[in-house]
Amino acid sequence: MKFNWVPFNGPDGKLPPERRDVLVKLDSPINEVGAVVVGYLRYAAGDKTCPYFVCSAVQTPWTVAHWCDCLGDDFVAPGWALTNGTERSKR
Repeated sequence: MKFNWVPFNGPDGKLPPERRDVLVKLDSPINEVGAVVVGYLRYAAGDKTCPYFVCSAVQTPWTVAHWCDCLGDDFVAPGWALTNGTERSKR
């Protein structure tokens, strides 16, 4: 499996399709240790200039540093099949 990490630069950078499960690398300003979690992209109030990643059970002050679309179309995890009643995007 190849990990092609893409920097998260907000609306000016490359972004994955909305609601597609991707790996998300988080940085913490509190210490040197980061984390890698599964998350998906959304837009605040549908505004394409305000992208953010939803990462379950992650709270601030974590910030998204990079994302990687390497999980594939068939990635599933228990309880993650639907988001707000709609299927997550496939490419």
